[in-house]
Amino acid sequence: MLAIEPKIISGKILDLGSGRGDFLIEVTQKKADARGLEYNPIYIEESRRKAKERGVAVEVVQGVAENMPFENCFFDFINICEVIEHVEEPEKLLAEVRRLLKPGGLAYLSVPNRFGFYDQHFHLILIGWLPRRWANFLIGVLGQHKDYSGVNGRQKITEMHYFTFGQISRLVKKFGFQIYDIRQVKINKKFGRLNLIIFFPYFFLRSFYLDSFHLLLTKIDKDE
Repeated sequence: MLAIEPKIISGKILDLGSGRGDFLIEVTQKKADARGLEYNPIYIEESRRKAKERGVAVEVVQGVAENMPFENCFFDFINICEVIEHVEEPEKLLAEVRRLLKPGGLAYLSVPNRFGFYDQHFHLILIGWLPRRWANFLIGVLGQHKDYSGVNGRQKITEMHYFTFGQISRLVKKFGFQIYDIRQVKINKKFGRLNLIIFFPYFFLRSFYLDSFHLLLTKIDKDE
């Protein structure tokens, strides 16, 4: 998850897909003006209970990412952690994020890698490399299917959205965002002039090994 910086705390924050409330509670404890949007009512109640136990109150709205009940250009920062793979229409999610962010606003986006070595959802190696129907069959053979009743919001792999780095880059740029690979930014800062040497093995790891991408999006004018 993206480190919480002072400039993020100072603005209006949306935790999109706030889940059990950990991020939302953390920023609320830091006096941030934050609210969450979550589809699962069980998670909403759990978030409120946990927040009360920690001495704060959180605002969580029930809804879906493709149609959020907030005003245009309302938020300075939107946290989208382990969400895009679960929505029905990722493009509508990004359109809504653009609508809700102020000009120059930021969003953190985690994205599962289509060619990651290890799948965090089903705890299997190389499952993401397979065609989705084959992957779903193999998950069943290996006994890794979950409870898909809807109570926990779990989905079959055939219903989820994984991306290559190129695919997600093109998609977010289509909706008027500048994209930064957070890991790459850290490499550049740490290694300075040596970053080009370090980047080549990282490029391979990012494409064919790492389970997810961690991206920072900035809303820009589409004409820029």
